[in-house]
Amino acid sequence: MARNKRQKKHRKFWFGFKIFMLVTLLLVLLAGLTFFILYGDDIFAMQDEAKGLVQASSVETFRSSE
Repeated sequence: MARNKRQKKHRKFWFGFKIFMLVTLLLVLLAGLTFFILYGDDIFAMQDEAKGLVQASSVETFRSSE
């Protein structure tokens, strides 16, 4: 009774592909964290300023001068 063992093809290729994807995802994560550390405070400050300007505005702010 001989069993038919199915041999996986391209095992090295898929292992290399998984390693490549892992490294790529780690680089994207690192870039995102770096961007957040460098510019996060400025972005949140601008967001708070914009919210304040919108709350202080009225319909008269957007009317064209006659």
